[in-house]
Amino acid sequence: MKLDSVDRVILEGIHGSVGVSELEDKIGFSRTTILMHLHRLERLGLVAQEKVFTGRRGRPRLLYRLRRPVTHATELTGPVTVEFKKLKHLCRLEKGG
Repeated sequence: MKLDSVDRVILEGIHGSVGVSELEDKIGFSRTTILMHLHRLERLGLVAQEKVFTGRRGRPRLLYRLRRPVTHATELTGPVTVEFKKLKHLCRLEKGG
């Protein structure tokens, strides 16, 4: 899965552990957009989510941090593995059919 420009901006905006509202203020994207991309980055194994209990009633605060330090976001794109049964479909799409 390739990273898009929003993913790269979010990865560059994460320093230490940050919440969604902090990212929202820092990078200027909507909360929904940030959450969607954070969940995607979490599935890719680039971002980890941690729950912080504040000691008050209600839901815990969710913080996000990088799983490993990223020197540059472009280093995250590498070889892609595709299952053989999906390869035929991809080739047909590239031919325009």
